[in-house]
Amino acid sequence: MEAIQIVRPQYRYRLIPTGGSSAKYGQCEICGGQADSVYRQSEERSFRFGSAKGWEVLPCSFGHKGCLKSIRK
Repeated sequence: MEAIQIVRPQYRYRLIPTGGSSAKYGQCEICGGQADSVYRQSEERSFRFGSAKGWEVLPCSFGHKGCLKSIRK
């Protein structure tokens, strides 16, 4: 029987300014407050399935820069 190796996934992030405020993009998805500058954070998680490996793109979040950084794994 072949041993299964469990590998903890790694995460990587991109934080991108939208160029707009809450008036255009809505309230911060993390704290619910108004933001003068709304950022979009994309999250990617590493995966390994047999011999295949790569990055899975997860749903984006919008909000304050500090709030988005606080939810990183």
